Amino acid sequence: MKLRETAKAAIRDRRGNAVVEFALLSLPMLVIVLGFFELGRYFYLSESIANAAREGARAAAVRGAASPEPARKEDIAAIVHRHAPGFVPADSLDVQTSYAPDNSPGASVAVTVAYSYRLLVPWIAAFTTIQIEKHAALTISR
Repeated sequence: MKLRETAKAAIRDRRGNAVVEFALLSLPMLVIVLGFFELGRYFYLSESIANAAREGARAAAVRGAASPEPARKEDIAAIVHRHAPGFVPADSLDVQTSYAPDNSPGASVAVTVAYSYRLLVPWIAAFTTIQIEKHAALTISR
């Protein structure tokens, strides 16, 4: 009889429920919060890289073959690196510049910037590297 009464008393006793609930919910909540952090960081990098590609294309468009100082591909890459976020290493950006058909006014210039985004918390997803590639194209004005 004593064992049955002890078991019933243990079932009715609610002490420690909060600790168990906290232990069960804290890990999933931590994963969700870190996931939102990674998502925000990804979108920030994606938009910053798109802006850097746009700035590179703009510099190439206003400094065509007819300008006093035409932009070289190295100049465009330097401009893209300058407009990239500060925590992105310059050597990790792959900048490709192409002209159609050439660097003369009226032609088009396309700048493509690629970056391998690495997750800060790799155990959130099965993959730890995501390729971000942004493209900007403009018509050369001079």
